[in-house]
Amino acid sequence: MKKILLAVAAALFAAVDCAAAVTMPRVFGNNMVLQQGQRVPVWGKAAPGEKVTVSFAGQTVTATADAQGRWKTALAPLTACAEGAEFRVAGENALVFKNVVVGEVWFCSGQSNMEFTMRRTGRSSATSTWRTRSPSNRSTTWRPCGR
Repeated sequence: MKKILLAVAAALFAAVDCAAAVTMPRVFGNNMVLQQGQRVPVWGKAAPGEKVTVSFAGQTVTATADAQGRWKTALAPLTACAEGAEFRVAGENALVFKNVVVGEVWFCSGQSNMEFTMRRTGRSSATSTWRTRSPSNRSTTWRPCGR
């Protein structure tokens, strides 16, 4: 009897593990900016063999998750657009990212001693002025793992 219960429990855990939802890395999210004029790679995880559909700006592309559940596709080059739109990724479940725009994406990096926020300039209104002059400006800070 104990072996039967153990087998049933193992089967239930295996069934739960196979029903993986479509997921994506944290670099994708609401208010993101996609680079204009270049193919836009899109990737994530899903159940092995699951078909994933990505829709944005009139384009729809598909991918199928491999044996490890990884999938990857790409959108054709996009033209700049400051009007936010929905970015949809669907498989067994759907992820919808809102207010996504297309434009220039800049990454700035350096050593930790190079970090100097607008707040530290002594001009507390600098950041708000930057956003007021161009409301479509967006910024984010990425922290290293473990911080």
